[in-house]
Amino acid sequence: MIDMPHPVRLGMLTPSSNTVLEPTTVAMLAGVPEVAAHFARFRVLEIALSDRALGQFDDSEILRAAELLADAKVDVVAWNGTSAGWLGFERDEGLCERITATTGIACCTSILASAKSSAPRGAPRRAGDPLPR
Repeated sequence: MIDMPHPVRLGMLTPSSNTVLEPTTVAMLAGVPEVAAHFARFRVLEIALSDRALGQFDDSEILRAAELLADAKVDVVAWNGTSAGWLGFERDEGLCERITATTGIACCTSILASAKSSAPRGAPRRAGDPLPR
């Protein structure tokens, strides 16, 4: 029997009400057999600035979902939500630190990746912008 390396396992965290991430990711990875996506959800039913709506983004639920992805031995955990767009980039930076501390797995977020990739090199920072890494 040939021992084949496992594909890169992407662990994708998404709000429970998201209906776009899974089919889009599967379509993007079609024909890329060296990468496999695995998904975990946590309950988010309302996007608003009320205390109740913001409470849905409590780290404990997100960390629990990240731990479930860790059970699948994913290589990276990606938070695919956009809440840092209104809660601040530092929220996602802290979340990544806590996910990595909890699971031992590297973490990234869609908002931080978008901000980093769209910021021109050497451009002055605006208040709240993440530091380039």
